[in-house]
Amino acid sequence: MKYNFDSSIGRLTQIVSKNIGAKIQSEFQKQSLEYTSDDWTIIAYLYNYKHQTQKELVNATGKNKVAITRNLLKLENKGIVKREVKNTDKRANTVMLTYNGVVLYKKMLVIVENVMGNIFSDISEIDAKLVSNILKKIIKKA
Repeated sequence: MKYNFDSSIGRLTQIVSKNIGAKIQSEFQKQSLEYTSDDWTIIAYLYNYKHQTQKELVNATGKNKVAITRNLLKLENKGIVKREVKNTDKRANTVMLTYNGVVLYKKMLVIVENVMGNIFSDISEIDAKLVSNILKKIIKKA
């Protein structure tokens, strides 16, 4: 595939990710939720996949270990997540949402669905699924 700056998938996905994250974070702030789009990613992942190790969070989010650790510490201090030592491996922490984390997830979900609904308002469901499937294929190979 020949590189073209204007149609570069890497550049375009980076811009899309940055812009969606900024819009979500802006909407959180309008609702007095002092959380980032990175926080949302962690909270949403833990809501959907329950008890996870920090390593699993790193793999699932694409964030580095230091960023995940920093986010988890902040979320833990706010009572949103808790970390427990795994019985089978004392070096691995299992991370899960607290009750307050589940409540926060549900508040955030309404905001995120509204943001994404506005962004995708003139994009067909078929096109959205096609893009999602293509991006998943790229992720597997990248």
